[in-house]
Amino acid sequence: SKDNELYIITARTTNYIDDIIKLTKDYLTNNNIKVKDIFINSKDKVDICTNNNIDLMIDDSYYNYEQLTSNNINTILFDELDRYKYINNRINNWNQLINILKIN
Repeated sequence: SKDNELYIITARTTNYIDDIIKLTKDYLTNNNIKVKDIFINSKDKVDICTNNNIDLMIDDSYYNYEQLTSNNINTILFDELDRYKYINNRINNWNQLINILKIN
């Protein structure tokens, strides 16, 4: 919604793509997606979420999911391959996330 801020937090680095921030910003701009901030090479997502008062995180890493939830950060696991069916707070496509956000 208009009351929310979107952050991009990724472990991706510039090792393989020279200017990943510019590439990401260009994509977001071209698709009319407004982002508060972009964090690359982010190994400790818990600190970033805590320091920026992020109240919902979507991540595709089970390790990050565990770290975030154990630090009381509301997290949804993006489980595209349906590997973690026992986790209730997971999605496997973006439409599911849109439906969750509409409800809340």
